[in-house]
Amino acid sequence: MNGDPGQSWANDYKVVTKLNEAGAARVAQSDANHFLYLARANQLFVAGQPKGSLYKGLLDIDVPVMLIYTDEDLIFPGDAVRETGTIIKSDGTPLEFVELEGTRGHMDGLLSIAQAGERIRAFLEAK
Repeated sequence: MNGDPGQSWANDYKVVTKLNEAGAARVAQSDANHFLYLARANQLFVAGQPKGSLYKGLLDIDVPVMLIYTDEDLIFPGDAVRETGTIIKSDGTPLEFVELEGTRGHMDGLLSIAQAGERIRAFLEAK
């Protein structure tokens, strides 16, 4: 047997290494205060507030919307994204769905976003 067998148990899985690398790259672009504000903004955000309800807030959207999702996402499940889109477009707001194919759940929003590249470009270039 080569080397210390216990040493192999101390190694990170590739996913842990990749997440640590991504975290280190993000830290280089923001500071702790930025992260705290970002986290708090996400905690406090509800479309429609302080006006009323989430439903009303979604109906108040009056600009074209593109929702990019995957059915494998457990954080923003496809059914919930489609339901949200249905509410937004129910009053005539232009809405486009883009479904990503993948097996990595929420991470497909990063790792598979190239699938939506041309549709994002067309959406942003539309007048």
